[in-house]
Amino acid sequence: MVKITDLPPPRTPRDATPEGLQDYMEYCARVMAGEEEMVEGYNPIANALYNPPTEIKPGIVAMVHSLQSAAGKELNGSRVLPLRQHENGRWECRVEYEGEYNATKALKPDNLKVIPRLCLPYGPDRGMCDVDRLDGSEIMQKLCELLVYSNDDYKPSEIMFCGYASMAFQRMGYENFDHFNCSQMEQMGAVLGIGNTCREAEEPGTEAAVFALLEGDQMYVDTMMQTMYCISQISEYGSELQPGFPQFSEPDRQQLTPDQDSAPYLRTMLEGPVLLLSCVSQYNFAPALWGAMADSEFYHLFVQRLLRWVAREAKGTIDGKGLGRKVRKILSSMFPEIATLLKEPISEDAADKILSESATVLVDSTSVTIDNLKRLLV
Repeated sequence: MVKITDLPPPRTPRDATPEGLQDYMEYCARVMAGEEEMVEGYNPIANALYNPPTEIKPGIVAMVHSLQSAAGKELNGSRVLPLRQHENGRWECRVEYEGEYNATKALKPDNLKVIPRLCLPYGPDRGMCDVDRLDGSEIMQKLCELLVYSNDDYKPSEIMFCGYASMAFQRMGYENFDHFNCSQMEQMGAVLGIGNTCREAEEPGTEAAVFALLEGDQMYVDTMMQTMYCISQISEYGSELQPGFPQFSEPDRQQLTPDQDSAPYLRTMLEGPVLLLSCVSQYNFAPALWGAMADSEFYHLFVQRLLRWVAREAKGTIDGKGLGRKVRKILSSMFPEIATLLKEPISEDAADKILSESATVLVDSTSVTIDNLKRLLV
C-alpha cells in the first residue's frame, strides 16, 4: 500500500522536459490502471487522476508527440491548447510559449495526447505567491491553487492568506467584504491577482492564465465562474446584509445569488473576473477556456449572470452600466452566432425577458444553446 507521503510529487508539466512530461503521463496511466495502488479516502493525487480528461477538445491541455519533420520534432513535448477541429480532421492548437501574436498550429489528432490534470493542491504553501521569486507562469499556477473549495472528496489545506493574492484583495478594501468567509476571500483574491497579471503581461500573461486554469482540476474553472454568479454581498462597510445572501458561510453553488449594484461590487468585478474574461476574449485561444467552462455543471448559472448584467445595462443600474459593454464583448467571443445581437445594448423588452425567464430557460448546462440564447435576446 502506497502512503500519501511516499508518493512522488507530480511533475509540473510547465517546467518538465519532454521526457519528464512523458514520465509523468506514464505514472498517471499506471495509477489509473491499478498498477500503483492508492490509499482509501482523501488523496490529493488520486482526486485528480481518477477523473482524467481523455478526449481531445477545447478545454483540455495536450502534448505534441511523434512529429517526424525537422520543424515538427521541435514541437514534440510541447503543451498545446486545442481550439477547434477543421474539416480535414486537424486540430488548430495554441502552442505554449510560441511567442508570435495569436499564433496557432494545425495538428493531426494522432500527434496529440491528453495530459492528465495536476493534483488538487495541498499543504501550507498552497497559493503562496511571491512575485519577486516566481516567473509569470508559476505565479498563475500558485494563484489557481486558491480556486478550490471543500467537498466530499477534497478538503483544502488551511493557509495563512498572504502574498500577491492577498495584496490584490486588500486593494479592494477588506472592509467591503465583511460578509465573506476565508475561503471566499482566497478565491476572490486569486481572481483579482490573475486578472491584474493578465492586464499587465498582456498576451503572454493571459496565455499563462489559461494554461494554469486548465492544467488543474475542473474545480479551478468552476470556482472562477462562481466568483461571478455565486458570491456573498460586497458593499460599503456597515451595510445591512440583504436577503438571499449568506453571511460567513459558503453560498449554495447550485443557486444564483441576488444582483448587486454597490460601488465596491462593481470595482471588484471590473478588476477581477470580468477583467480576466475580457483579457482572454481578445485572443484566438479564448475557445480553450470557453470549452472548459461549457464542461462545468455550473455553466448555465454563469451564463445567466452574464446575461443579467447585459439586461441590467438596459435598465440603467450601476452594475449594468459599468459591466454591460464588456460583458457583451465576452458573450460575443463565447457565442459568435449571437454577436450581432450584442453589438449595442439590448432593448428593454429583451432585458425584461432575460430577468424574468433566463432561470427557467437555462435550467442546466445542456440548455445553454444558441437557440435558447436567441430566444432570450430577441
